[in-house]
Amino acid sequence: LEEDWSEALEYVREEYTGKPERIRQFLLAYPAVVRLAVGKSRVIRANEAALELLEIRNRARFLGYRDPDVVTDDNIESIVSALVCLYEGGQHWESELAMRSRSGEQIWLQNRSVDTSTGRPASSIVVALADVTHVRQRNEAMAELVRAKDEFIANVSHELRTPLTAIIGLTAEMLSNPLMSDEERTELLDVVVGQADEMSNIVDDLLVASRAEMGTVTVEITTVDLQEELQATVDGIGMTIEFPPSAPDPVRADPRRVRQILRNLLTNAQRYGGPKRRIITGSLTDRVWLEVRDNGPGIPEDTASRIFEPYVTGNTRVHGSVGLGLAVARQLAELMGGTLDYERSAAETVFRLVLPMDLSRAPILASHSDVV
Repeated sequence: LEEDWSEALEYVREEYTGKPERIRQFLLAYPAVVRLAVGKSRVIRANEAALELLEIRNRARFLGYRDPDVVTDDNIESIVSALVCLYEGGQHWESELAMRSRSGEQIWLQNRSVDTSTGRPASSIVVALADVTHVRQRNEAMAELVRAKDEFIANVSHELRTPLTAIIGLTAEMLSNPLMSDEERTELLDVVVGQADEMSNIVDDLLVASRAEMGTVTVEITTVDLQEELQATVDGIGMTIEFPPSAPDPVRADPRRVRQILRNLLTNAQRYGGPKRRIITGSLTDRVWLEVRDNGPGIPEDTASRIFEPYVTGNTRVHGSVGLGLAVARQLAELMGGTLDYERSAAETVFRLVLPMDLSRAPILASHSDVV
């Protein structure tokens, strides 16, 4: 583009007569002045690339004085920087402008401007534009990832510190109290074992998450009795949940990984779900499915689509959530040839795990459980 900002510059000088070093504060404080100044700038010429980038359909209507409404809350700081540079006699500047495409999507344009005027200042400014939306989005995504990982590290520290503090405190008490009865000692040891198991579970999730990024997670496929693994997991967590009326068909999977998935799903329901928790199962053709349901409030809509991403947690009511459990559970399910999905159905939060049926052990005709 080639633009003429000479009238805009004169207008700013007329409006502002204060100290030169305060011009930026003045313009930011009076956006109406910025809009009027922009309305006095003109587009002299534009090449085809600029018209295409800016989605301009009518070159004749685009040339000439600008529409002041081009100044928005998103780009006012960039426009103020340009006006300040001209006011101070600068010859070139760079900025990024936030704009809206015809479809309503926000795009970011890198603006590199050079004042090539030979007579009247700011009367011939050459502007080079480049679409840097993808760069901006990538940087924002990286910043969000860094923020999420920082929060993740803090939450992991909190999650590990809680059982670790209990283990240290209880073992210290057993060592320092020779008068403790065998019954009391056994009771404290049970608590220590439970806290150690909690730490072990957190570490297991961390290992799967890190190995998944490197592509080194392994599974050992064999015949798995889902009912047996489900009962063991529920007993280990110590939660109350309604079981299905009949046992699910056997599956082809890794029993250790299945327990890890079930633990994460059941712990999720216990921590964040409602008081009514239940499990339903069924099978279809060569697949067996298991649903963990609860009547809690569910996952916020703005988070639901990302709930299986690492470091994302769908509930802020419980402090210290690591945000890895569901991501790890889905990764393991897919490694075993299955799936794990979330939906909100009939006022219930539903996590649905699907695994390959062990056809050598299942009935000839796949059964159907009650489907809700």
